[in-house]
Amino acid sequence: MADTSEPVSAPARPVGVRFRRVARSRVSCTVPITDLVTMPSDEQISAQIEQLEHERDALFKREGTEDPSRPTDVARLEEIRVDLDVLWDLLRRRRALREAGQDPDLADERAAGTVERYWQ
Repeated sequence: MADTSEPVSAPARPVGVRFRRVARSRVSCTVPITDLVTMPSDEQISAQIEQLEHERDALFKREGTEDPSRPTDVARLEEIRVDLDVLWDLLRRRRALREAGQDPDLADERAAGTVERYWQ
């Protein structure tokens, strides 16, 4: 008996949804990125920027004092600087997408190495 059923096609991908290949053991599948990570809002990104700036200011105030944790502060200040650069980059890219009439959630956080190589 011959199979007379119609071939099954994949459902159309919704506009604006990107997919990432996810490997699970030896089987891989395609999962929408939105199912993997929820993009923070501009307000959440701004709040995180503000929190890091307050922490940076507090560390700068301790800079002139004799404190045994000073080497740790220097390393943390560098981490904060990089984190702020990454967050500001993400916020700018989200705003640019919105101004261009696109979905700001399409902006993804770039790697610190990528953002740090930008010319200021």
